[in-house]
Amino acid sequence: MRLTLRTLLAYLDDTLSAHEIRDIGQKVAESDAAQELIARIKQVTRRRRITTPPATGPGAKFDPNSVADYLDNSLDDEQVKEVEETCLASDVHLAEIAASHQILTLVLGEPALVPPTSRQRMYGLVHGREAIPYRKPAPAVGQGTMVDDSVVEGEHDETMLLGLPLYRRHGWWQWALPLTAAVLLLALVSTLWFILHPLTQENPRAVQATNEGNRPAPAVPVEPVKDEPKNVATPPADEKKQEAPRPIEEPENPKKPADDKATAVPAVPMKPVEDSKPPAVAGPPKASVERRELARYVSLPEAKPNILVQRAAGKEQWTRVRPESKLFSADELVSLPGYRSEIRLESDVHLLLWGSVPEQLYLPLLESGAKLHVPANGIDADVTLSRGRIVLSNHKAAGPAVARVRFHSEVWDLTLQEPGTEVGLDLLGFYPIDVAYKTGEGPLAKLILVVLKGKAGLKIGYEEYSQLREAPGPSLFQWDSRGKGVIGPTHLEAAPPEWSMSAPAASQEQLQLRRDMNGALDELSGKLTDQAPVDVRLAEAEKNPNRPLTRTLAVRCLGAIDAVPNLLDALNNPDQADVRVTAIFALQHGLGRNAGQYKRLEEDLREKQYKPSEAETIMQFLHGFTAEQVAMPETYELLIYHLKNQRLPIRQLAHWRLLAMVPDGRKIPYDPAGDTEQRDRGHDKWKELIPDGKLPPKPMKK
Repeated sequence: MRLTLRTLLAYLDDTLSAHEIRDIGQKVAESDAAQELIARIKQVTRRRRITTPPATGPGAKFDPNSVADYLDNSLDDEQVKEVEETCLASDVHLAEIAASHQILTLVLGEPALVPPTSRQRMYGLVHGREAIPYRKPAPAVGQGTMVDDSVVEGEHDETMLLGLPLYRRHGWWQWALPLTAAVLLLALVSTLWFILHPLTQENPRAVQATNEGNRPAPAVPVEPVKDEPKNVATPPADEKKQEAPRPIEEPENPKKPADDKATAVPAVPMKPVEDSKPPAVAGPPKASVERRELARYVSLPEAKPNILVQRAAGKEQWTRVRPESKLFSADELVSLPGYRSEIRLESDVHLLLWGSVPEQLYLPLLESGAKLHVPANGIDADVTLSRGRIVLSNHKAAGPAVARVRFHSEVWDLTLQEPGTEVGLDLLGFYPIDVAYKTGEGPLAKLILVVLKGKAGLKIGYEEYSQLREAPGPSLFQWDSRGKGVIGPTHLEAAPPEWSMSAPAASQEQLQLRRDMNGALDELSGKLTDQAPVDVRLAEAEKNPNRPLTRTLAVRCLGAIDAVPNLLDALNNPDQADVRVTAIFALQHGLGRNAGQYKRLEEDLREKQYKPSEAETIMQFLHGFTAEQVAMPETYELLIYHLKNQRLPIRQLAHWRLLAMVPDGRKIPYDPAGDTEQRDRGHDKWKELIPDGKLPPKPMKK
């Protein structure tokens, strides 16, 4: 974790994990600048008379929204740099950022502290001094010119709300008044008790007779009025006087431990896990984890063949779903690439999982994955879209249907306003070349929503869009995980052609390829007919020597169910180059789902007995190279060097990358699965084309 202003604030306010605190504590101990900045932060947040940053005019560097976005880590790098440079140059702006972070930490992470004076004012709103006619209001805090009790009382409230230490000028007054009130109240309660107690204890029969005669019963002991503050008891003399909670103080100049073997102790101690409480923040509604029958799977006559596979909650094995089978919430559902599967919910909302292949639809979607949840009241369908394309449609006899769609950390509520309304959603993810997968930063995710038929409404957080309709009209919404977030609604003159159920072929060649793929879809569907595990049957189809489209389709389907070990076997297939290349694309497609996919690939490579250096090479070649790396001769030297690697997958990846970067290399005869002599000759030819220390020649213009 880098040592930035935001990480220092999180370090000071104790919002980091244990290992992050250890790392930051070590870096602070080694940095004089960080120690000076910590001391400055503590100084400016305790200054009582510091002003606030101007919201407008020439001195306005950023507004409150920018502060919120900075603390929420939603600004881009350039904006973050501008905010932090402003804070380093201005105590006012630094105090604004630091105090806001501290307040949010206290409010979201600790129970609310209500000052006694605030409690008394709240209970006294109706019958307090403010209700006395013609009474002059007390001066506001901070407006008085003399330091009187009202000003001290205001400072008491302020310090408790901010969690800062309380420094009183007249401490005995603060205790005298509450103690006096406590004594008077106890005396009043005791007097009433002793007056009424003899009647109820000395002559119980008289009381019983009185009650039986329907005459007024004696008064019972008076309980304290609920509207009165109850914390009036005098604290025991042997207990220490309690003060407002103080923020954890860290040493002004942290130093390295004397013992080199000792772990650097962070300046901010961690709280015990069992004592911490989750912040009471109203976030997106959580999905139900209950497993219940919610829908059934139907076979569409116009979309035959279709293959829907499922993995039950808590299970690892994928099985094929038969038509008219019951479907349950919390189970993972995947329509394999090229197959469309319709799910009909009990609420008359239909969910179409639309798998695709490049021969049918040239989009990087492939499989469609989703999970059903038990919907909350007022919701007709609750669906988590994990990847690919889905279509939601309203099939009620009358009235709207509400579908809740979850993806990544987003929760969108769709209102299909009339029967027949259809809304399609595409969710895809991939790693941009400039994103380093090692840092744990997840891939870029994009979602596209299109109203295909009828009218719809959309609610995203607090924003509502109720006038969406099919083209021509406001039909399109877009979202991505790193850009501007939500973009839309966008007006479309016509529905995008890729959403047509039967998009026309661009040429006779494409039409023939589509027909051949339909044959492969039929053949693979016939192989998944028994109760054998899906991955076993797909691995068998992947080795079919006579049906190229069937075996490449099987490899895509293995990627759809995250069968990474099978994909690594396909990448090591010495007989079919098309299988190896398809395995590369399937692995890349799977890595784009979330940040944990690279870790899983690394573990599977370890299980396959790959060395750490070999696993790192495979992951680097799958990820690709940045523009700066492509312009470096060392990149080509590395790729050409690995053309002679002992591992076929590494040779295949290196050759595949070279052909993508140097199209002229297609003229060089080289087969990654060939014998050693053939590979050596190809390696030497590549060396002649791109000598060490040189970049590849520019391609010849035709």
